[in-house]
Amino acid sequence: MKMKGKALVTGGAGFIGSKIAERLIDDGREVVVYDDMSTGHDYNVPKEAAFVKGAIDNYDLLRKSLKGVDSVFHFAASASVIVGVEQPVFDLENNVKGTVTLLNAMRDSGVKKIMFPSSSTVYGENKIPMKEEMQLNPMSPYAVGKIADEFYLRSYYNMYGIEPVIFRVFNAFGPNQD
Repeated sequence: MKMKGKALVTGGAGFIGSKIAERLIDDGREVVVYDDMSTGHDYNVPKEAAFVKGAIDNYDLLRKSLKGVDSVFHFAASASVIVGVEQPVFDLENNVKGTVTLLNAMRDSGVKKIMFPSSSTVYGENKIPMKEEMQLNPMSPYAVGKIADEFYLRSYYNMYGIEPVIFRVFNAFGPNQD
């Protein structure tokens, strides 16, 4: 079967990232899973995917991993609101610095598409049902980081033409979830 392009899935050994990697493979894409394995698991990595163990702030390894890639699915993050409250500097460095490092590596590699899961936490305690046009009301460092990532993605589009697809995830659950 002829491949339909090559994708890098950061956090691809985690709950959602692994499902994205599987779907891309099912759709005929070549996939590179990039994960530091801090919360991911070997058994989540599809056997058909290439695997790179690395931190999301490792610019040189990201550049190497982006060779031949046409799109990035960025799921590498500390996804715990509690960790962000208890360790806000870690949350900032891992989530925001990691995203900016990835964007710089993409810019320098010529990769122009990125899919990014933001979070419903950017809305804080708002009335239900929540709507995209609601005012952002972050109540945790994690939520602030997601908003910062969204703005970095938009600015890299304006400056370098890296096209983001940003979607805000609400209560994801399913197979491979811890």
